[in-house]
Amino acid sequence: MDANENIYDKCIRKTLTCPAGLDMKEVVGNHTGKKIGPTYFRGTQPIYGVWATSGITVVGACVMPVGYGIGDHRMFIVDFTMASMTGKDPPRIVRPAARRFNTRIEGCAASYNVILEKDIRKHKLLEKLGEAHAEAHDKPVLNARVNKIDDDSAQYTRHAEKKCRKIKSGRIVFSPEASKWIR
Repeated sequence: MDANENIYDKCIRKTLTCPAGLDMKEVVGNHTGKKIGPTYFRGTQPIYGVWATSGITVVGACVMPVGYGIGDHRMFIVDFTMASMTGKDPPRIVRPAARRFNTRIEGCAASYNVILEKDIRKHKLLEKLGEAHAEAHDKPVLNARVNKIDDDSAQYTRHAEKKCRKIKSGRIVFSPEASKWIR
């Protein structure tokens, strides 16, 4: 944080380190056991600091000399354990699947519509929807049948997206001689 005031003497320290409040610690000074010196190249007092809560485990911390960072302030380097930031069992990142359907590509939307309409006709989705409304006498049964039809529709939509265009592999055959080496 760029406090623009002395991080040890002014109100910023009291606000961040108050045990009844945030109860944070200035990690570089706490780790090294020494107060930070001036953090601006013409300054006389520390106006920059890095604070963390007590749950963060700091493994290493230092302040680089002037000129090692960007601009005219000193750069801080703090090393902490990932487990203290994310916990022992962090959530797994699930990346979204790439989509082939892109309406800006000529012919993609038309191909998508043809494939989707073909699947809807083949699996008689509209007829099933009509039967569900005609035959269901109570609302929970109707909702269950309509939800099943909707799930099928979503599956056909994904199928149409997957088949609406081909993605090239990126392999370019430069010559017959070179292509025998590319496998």
